[in-house]
Amino acid sequence: MKFDKILNSKFSLLVTGFVLTGLIGSFLSYQFQNISWKRQARFEIAKRQIEQAKSSIDETLLLARERFYAMQKVFWTLENSKSDIADQWWNEYYKIKDEWNIMVGEYRSKIKIFVDPMLAYELLDRDDARNYPKKESLHAIFVVAHYKLKQLFEYAGKNSEERFKIEKEALNALSELGDNLGDFSDSCYKIYLKKYDLLKNICN
Repeated sequence: MKFDKILNSKFSLLVTGFVLTGLIGSFLSYQFQNISWKRQARFEIAKRQIEQAKSSIDETLLLARERFYAMQKVFWTLENSKSDIADQWWNEYYKIKDEWNIMVGEYRSKIKIFVDPMLAYELLDRDDARNYPKKESLHAIFVVAHYKLKQLFEYAGKNSEERFKIEKEALNALSELGDNLGDFSDSCYKIYLKKYDLLKNICN
């Protein structure tokens, strides 16, 4: 019976309460740390994804704008009959064009994975190489404008009705390209902002 008295004593109850409090406290602390760790892990993953999305968008748009501006410079020199410096601008444009053609597939893959699959095909459709006249993507519109500009370049220094016709077509192609590049840029950053808002929600 002494054992029963020990179990029922205030000291025993105090010790038991202390042990249980310690166990429960340790369990709750572990659970809290586990939840915090998972939340931090989700945040780090989302943060890396949002950084990759921003980087992919910036790289793509930077080279697209460089190519578009290089095309504009070629057009302006030909429009003003400065055929003596058109060769220089054309050669510079061609370097950027080649870089774009090398990288656009890589950009599509990055945008597809880190930004949005549909947006990736607004950049480069699988059939662009064969069906560029359909102009189903930004790259296809680049191709159309390139060929119109190339035709105009071949007429450099000439003053014929055909040359003025081609100049108008090249101008229209570049205007369409500029509009589509602007629309594509807007779409990129709208989707990026949505991803950024999701990241903020994870933090809250």
